[in-house]
Amino acid sequence: MRPADESTIELKIITNHRTDLVRDRTRAINRLRSTLTGTFPALERTLVLTSTGPLVLLDGYQTPAAIRRVGIARLTRWLRARVVRSPEELETMAFDAAEQQHTAAPGEAVIAQLVRTLAADVRVLNEKVAEVDRLIEDRFPGPRPCGDHYEQGIGPLLGAEFLVGSDLTFFPTPDRLAAALTNVRYDLNSRTFYNRKRAKGKRHTQAVIALARRRVNVLWALIRDRRLYEVVPPRVTASL
Repeated sequence: MRPADESTIELKIITNHRTDLVRDRTRAINRLRSTLTGTFPALERTLVLTSTGPLVLLDGYQTPAAIRRVGIARLTRWLRARVVRSPEELETMAFDAAEQQHTAAPGEAVIAQLVRTLAADVRVLNEKVAEVDRLIEDRFPGPRPCGDHYEQGIGPLLGAEFLVGSDLTFFPTPDRLAAALTNVRYDLNSRTFYNRKRAKGKRHTQAVIALARRRVNVLWALIRDRRLYEVVPPRVTASL
């Protein structure tokens, strides 16, 4: 795939659309957090509002009184019926938060309805992002290419950004590229480098950071120089 290819143009359009959707989702989550804080701050601190389970919970129960009233067993069954992952864990967090608040906030009923609406908005945006992700994966199959070779540790989303941003517009420095690199675990050379760092006494986090930095320098240089990925770096031929 090259910058002028039809496939690359399509991928750029889809990737830009995904960026807009993710920004919309971030704004919706921030509104949801702010609104939930106004009526049920303990629950807002507990829930991961990017996950499906908490959003499903907020579709049915938005206040401390409502959670206490439904009861632990009924809430667990309600969550399980909606195929929520780890319903017992979510139910426990919800009841612990409800026990911390026994006073109703002013305007609680209206705020609760807004929370339910905003949670539904986030779920819709999650589904739209997931749909776009599938479109990207369909256009970015199999191993993840770097040029015409393959570079391990790159998923379809990051790979798509490489392709549509191959002029380094998205990654003006190695540090910007490092922020995007999220998976560096599955290449043999990377594993060897990681193990060597651990053998030298580095903690897991330190070894991962060192590995990410090493890999991102390679990737950034490949994009900058428009070279193909090679397991062994090319020899530098001295000028005559």
